[in-house]
Amino acid sequence: MMPCQYRITRALLLILLLSAENLFGQKHEGKSTSWFGYPVAFRLPETRWGAGAYGTVQFDLDSKDTISPASQIQLGVAFTQNKQMLISAPFSFFRKERTQIIQGEAGYYDAAYPYFGTGFDHSGEQSERYNVEHAQFRISFMQKVTGFWYAGARWWYDDYNITSIPSGGMLETTMVTGYQGSRTSNPGLVVLFDSRDNVFLSREGIFLELSWNSGSEITGSEYHMDRYRIDFRKYVETGAKSSLAFQGFGEMVRGSVPFNHLASVGGAKRMRGYFEGHFRDRNIMMLQSEWRTGLWKRFGLAVFAHSAVLANDLGDFSTKHLKPAGGIGLRYLIDPNRKLNLRLDFAQSTEASLFYLTVGEAF
Repeated sequence: MMPCQYRITRALLLILLLSAENLFGQKHEGKSTSWFGYPVAFRLPETRWGAGAYGTVQFDLDSKDTISPASQIQLGVAFTQNKQMLISAPFSFFRKERTQIIQGEAGYYDAAYPYFGTGFDHSGEQSERYNVEHAQFRISFMQKVTGFWYAGARWWYDDYNITSIPSGGMLETTMVTGYQGSRTSNPGLVVLFDSRDNVFLSREGIFLELSWNSGSEITGSEYHMDRYRIDFRKYVETGAKSSLAFQGFGEMVRGSVPFNHLASVGGAKRMRGYFEGHFRDRNIMMLQSEWRTGLWKRFGLAVFAHSAVLANDLGDFSTKHLKPAGGIGLRYLIDPNRKLNLRLDFAQSTEASLFYLTVGEAF
């Protein structure tokens, strides 16, 4: 739910709070609609302690459609010790026997983020924090073409209102693009191949997404920019309780690009072990791998390793700029029906040793 990586100091307390609807949730079911909710607690470097609530509504758009999975709307609201507010509302709709998929997220974040600069050659000691009110909206519409292939359109909108920056800091002195805030409105195209056995905890199958987004004054954006992405994931079952997961991710941005829209690494999903947005540039290539296995009842174990390289120009990619990281994690199955895990990870990189506590796998 949260846009930042989770850093914790009291994991046992958070596991109790997030252990699922079995402990705290209230679940109500009708003929074709169900909903449940539970409290959440977390700790972020940017926010200190935070707490809130999370809820999900699941329903069938067509009661005669027995192939499409249940559509759902989620809502998470949290308030932090630093008087910040985080709101997120992801949604997924499935229509016409899963031949049409509509997915997206609406969110509002009144928060503080770290800024380390751009490029690949800086450390965590060179950083500052800025405050932002960030409203965002993501939506994708995909039509099944054949088999596991889908094609469609998407739109990304971000109103990134920076409310304060450190006086005399890097953002102010370098006047990096977007340092006073930005509004981007970028429609685009997407092609998807998805043969995964489960979207929350995949044990076998392939996920491939190719996308392009472009913004200009015509689309309502303050900046003219293009974004190209490739996201490839492969899942291999290696035993009754174990599997291997691999991800290759690449991103290129072109044009006048606000710093918060540069390709970046770090956070709970891409390159655990680095703060979110620690490294930013116009081009990125990343590889991630993870071995997952069951331990006892609902508990599981994961061991992961990953690396990334960034460059301002495609010709500047070099292994000497490689950013490696890896770690180990515990899993607890909070939703057996959807195969949804509570994830506690410890990751080590060249910059930091970080803990993460969140719901759902990294990839």
